[in-house]
Amino acid sequence: MAITQDVIKLNPTRDTPAVEFNYVDGIMHIKGRCYPSDVKKFFEPLMGWVSEYIQSPIARETTVHIDLEYFNTTSGKFILNIFESLKKLHVNGHGVKVKWYEWESDEFKDDEYSFLDEFEGEYPFVEVIYR
Repeated sequence: MAITQDVIKLNPTRDTPAVEFNYVDGIMHIKGRCYPSDVKKFFEPLMGWVSEYIQSPIARETTVHIDLEYFNTTSGKFILNIFESLKKLHVNGHGVKVKWYEWESDEFKDDEYSFLDEFEGEYPFVEVIYR
């Protein structure tokens, strides 16, 4: 199956992030707040695109920027599914870089904490950047 769209571009809404996935350049951006009322409906097309992308990336390296000010638990599960897909690329020797921008939270103000801390070592291609 071939990717039907070289570029996916979604404008942000009150409860969904801006998304831009570029097949030719191998760059993916997700930025904003992510708590869509229908998480499955929001993420399924993105997951389908990523599934097709990992079958035949043409860029030398895949770079992903995830800059979420807030996301709900269900969205987090879909994000981890994207990471699992990217892990397949990484394991097969394709260059993968994920920059995860972590917003400071009052809950963890004195201690740098990331959603990804629970998955330490699972995704060696992810760099956490604290804001």
